[in-house]
Amino acid sequence: MTVRKGQYWYVDLSPATGEELGGTRKCLIVKKKKNLVQVIPSIYNGKYIYDKFHIRTVDIKRLKEKTKK
Repeated sequence: MTVRKGQYWYVDLSPATGEELGGTRKCLIVKKKKNLVQVIPSIYNGKYIYDKFHIRTVDIKRLKEKTKK
């Protein structure tokens, strides 16, 4: 699996705590280090919107499927 900055992936963000976004969501990859990636989850309300202040660091195993923009 090749993961690069700027790609879009479906990522499993569960379990979520507090006000975090949970579930499987389309995310933008912003940084990759070994087995961890930093992602910005999207919110869907008729079109995808990315919350630039909600950056999550997740294990690469949580990446499900690469998507197009």
